[in-house]
Amino acid sequence: MKPPKKEFKTNSYYKGITCLLSASHFLDEQGKEHKIPHGLKVYYQYRLERYSIHERMGYDYKESHNTVSKVLGLSIDTIKKNYNPLLRNMGLLISHGHILSKDHHYEVLELDHLKGYLINKELHTTNVKMREYDNKTPLTYEAMKVIEHNKKQAHSIRRDRENKHKAIEHDRFLELIKIEREYHKLIEQQKGE
Repeated sequence: MKPPKKEFKTNSYYKGITCLLSASHFLDEQGKEHKIPHGLKVYYQYRLERYSIHERMGYDYKESHNTVSKVLGLSIDTIKKNYNPLLRNMGLLISHGHILSKDHHYEVLELDHLKGYLINKELHTTNVKMREYDNKTPLTYEAMKVIEHNKKQAHSIRRDRENKHKAIEHDRFLELIKIEREYHKLIEQQKGE
């Protein structure tokens, strides 16, 4: 199979789950394109997270289609007929044991195990192409913490800029603090009674 153009592959622009979220199609090893519905992306994220939790605790992941359909608001038929076959084709979902046996469980694999390509032919026409990065320099946890901190600081600055601040005299400020202390003492006395 001939790989798709670099600008169509979502991993040219994103890493991790965002790579799947931005994909419109899956190109399998035979070169056939499969449409990726949004519900499948949510379903995969849920299954992967639940599998990770069970694996960390040392248990097999045995969550039924019925439970997943209730939690995510999906029909069981959609899960059985659409999502599971596509995830198996993608190499991300493996079933172990017979479906009706007690030893039946699932293995949900990370996107690193994908058998094919996640593509979006429209992605290169958007401003996302400006975000293209070298895949050899992964976004680390520390870098993500810095980015989140910077976003919070920027939001705080914007919020403070919109607030109106009033200055009061020092004596008036001390008087307000005294009134607040008296108020708290009164509340404590009422609780004590």
